[in-house]
Amino acid sequence: MSSYVVTEDAVCADSHGDWATCRAGPSPNVVDGDKINPGAALTATYQINRGFLLFDLSGLPSNYVVNNARLSLSVRAKGSAFDAAEAVCITEGSQGIPLVASDSQSHASSATKHGTTTSDTFVAGTRADITFTTAGLAIIEAACGGNLKLCLRIERDIDSVPPIYSTVRYIWFHSNEISGEEPTLYLNEWWDYPNDSLARVSSIRHICHPGFYRMQVGLGDLGFDIDVAEATVRKALDTAKETEEAPPEPPPTKPSAKPPEAAPTPPAPEPPTPPSYWGAGPVSQIPGIEEYRERRRREEAAAPEQPSLWSRITPWKEEAGETFGGEVMERIESMRKWIGGLFK
Repeated sequence: MSSYVVTEDAVCADSHGDWATCRAGPSPNVVDGDKINPGAALTATYQINRGFLLFDLSGLPSNYVVNNARLSLSVRAKGSAFDAAEAVCITEGSQGIPLVASDSQSHASSATKHGTTTSDTFVAGTRADITFTTAGLAIIEAACGGNLKLCLRIERDIDSVPPIYSTVRYIWFHSNEISGEEPTLYLNEWWDYPNDSLARVSSIRHICHPGFYRMQVGLGDLGFDIDVAEATVRKALDTAKETEEAPPEPPPTKPSAKPPEAAPTPPAPEPPTPPSYWGAGPVSQIPGIEEYRERRRREEAAAPEQPSLWSRITPWKEEAGETFGGEVMERIESMRKWIGGLFK
């Protein structure tokens, strides 16, 4: 997310006895004070105010992509005749630097509204936002690397709907002269992903060594590793139970009238063959396992327990009913059982 405080702001105010002439701005005044008050009124004459804002976007590259944007304004006051349906709009500006009287008409076509918010969202003492339309995002992108010029107008000024007599339809916003209350532009506060951005698993590879386990997952042209904490593998070894196969049961004997014969002397058992690291046999026969367990007990007594497997796996988004996370978890559980089986 990027935010930009307004660099320059001012108001062009004009008045005339004829509404159309007033909108054309024959003799505007530039007001550069502590407020920006777009609006329109009719007392003895028609009055129209337009606020002009300039933002310095020179720090952004010219190819910068804007996915979303909003203009945040600090509300100072609102005219009593400014009803809930009245709207404040953003149009593209073309004013000079600094603003001069002739800039009253320095805005794009009156039919182009790049953001609109009705006055019911403007409450004195709070901040209100105007969200940019798609066309508005385009003018921001075009200004990247330079200056963004905007014009604030009320909708009746844009649509040429004159106010009725003795009504004041202004809304006052704080200008850049009030520290902390300046108009602020926010860009790319969130990212929108297309509905079809679901990535399916294309490959899964397991890498397993003593004290180390990694799963490599491929998502089309993308890939990432899931490391299983070494402490998890160590804990599985430390807590593994000694397992031995139960001797087979003797076959059932048929009753016989003959006296039972003496049982033959069983042959002497063959000396056990020392198992290899990955061979069959109880865990206690692994060379050095007891020394390893004793060392691990001392290490765990001196240091806190490392994070579990589940806290090391980055969460991902499940979309459109796909359960990619479940598939990965099943793989990990399968490998855990496989590793445990090597020591039975």
